[in-house]
Amino acid sequence: MSLVCCYEGPVPNTAPTGVGPRSAQLVNKPAHRPPPPPRPRHNSTYVPPDVIDYLDNITPFHYHHEGPYDAASPYRNRSRSRSGRNSNPVDALKSSNEEALKATPPGKIADCIWHARPLDGVAFYPPGSTDPEGNTYDYEEGWNMMTEDRGDFRRWPGMKFRDEDFKNDPAYMGLLNAQSWSFRGLCRRRRS
Repeated sequence: MSLVCCYEGPVPNTAPTGVGPRSAQLVNKPAHRPPPPPRPRHNSTYVPPDVIDYLDNITPFHYHHEGPYDAASPYRNRSRSRSGRNSNPVDALKSSNEEALKATPPGKIADCIWHARPLDGVAFYPPGSTDPEGNTYDYEEGWNMMTEDRGDFRRWPGMKFRDEDFKNDPAYMGLLNAQSWSFRGLCRRRRS
């Protein structure tokens, strides 16, 4: 048995039958709405809980406990000044970081930024000297922990270092006597 449709009139309206103009608006409504405009961002003072905060099970809420690394946290360093004084702890390193960048070749700084490597080559050239690329390094050299009387770095109590002590020290003279690298044979093809 086959079902044959013999109706040849206009297609009936399949819209839901409702009463009033609201039902016609629902039928003709587009399927997608444009996205809402972005809301303005507000700087929040919320500090997310860290590992130490999750260990505290006294209350059902996680309270942020102060720690030694909070000084360098981006949540603590949002504002430049508070109550007329500089309260940003990272700004304490501003002058020493500027001196370190003055003492570093520009190629090493670019390598650090673009390749996410630690800063290398700081104070490789002495102050006032010029490198082969023509960069002149004008920076203030800091004190040497090995030779000056500040602190007890590798020092026996009451003993002072002399210049002769550094002549054969491999830790102090190792970079000056090191062989230079050669990349000559690294790019050859292997023959099979």
